[in-house]
Amino acid sequence: MEQDFDQNDYEYLRYACTAFFSHKWQLSVLTCLFDGPKHFGEILRANGGISKKVLSANLHKLESKNVIIRRTYSEGAVNRVEYSLSPEGEKLKDILKALTEWGARNMDQP
Repeated sequence: MEQDFDQNDYEYLRYACTAFFSHKWQLSVLTCLFDGPKHFGEILRANGGISKKVLSANLHKLESKNVIIRRTYSEGAVNRVEYSLSPEGEKLKDILKALTEWGARNMDQP
């Protein structure tokens, strides 16, 4: 069943969605996790140009929005951290893939 929103609710939801996806690195970080869990260094290398500080802030933001899951585990004497999509993050995969495909088709258009 489709939920009705008055114009103000719709405008707020549109703003919230746009604000979430307008951060420079968030989409790139999310798509990096599409094929499974990654360690911080793997995400850093996959997103060339992002600083450790900015990546860390983006990961914390995505975790606070319940889009990714941060898992800490021990590997011998070393603690490791792994990031993966949460169930909510998984729901974004088809949407983000469609946006990526649309962008690829329309990159060269004026």
